[in-house]
Amino acid sequence: MSVLEEIFYGNLCPTERFVKRGSDYDKISCQLVNCTEKLLAKLTQEEQKLFEEVENTASDLAQIEGREWFMEGFCLGSKLTEEIWQYESRNFEKCNR
Repeated sequence: MSVLEEIFYGNLCPTERFVKRGSDYDKISCQLVNCTEKLLAKLTQEEQKLFEEVENTASDLAQIEGREWFMEGFCLGSKLTEEIWQYESRNFEKCNR
């Protein structure tokens, strides 16, 4: 199956990844969970609701940002590929390999 077909059928999702145990990401993620739990234990119910709202809003913003970075990177890669295929040296003849 081609890459386009894989995307069409939903078999390819570049943002769906599993976190490796013990990786830097895993360690920092666990640290964030622990800090969040400690903080929530010290907050009133009203403060907890506000904290959850802040977390959800930050998560929404990070999702938009991640999507934009992905699309910008993909577009840049496509432009690079186009430039490679259209490249002609100003000084040397094309290689016929």
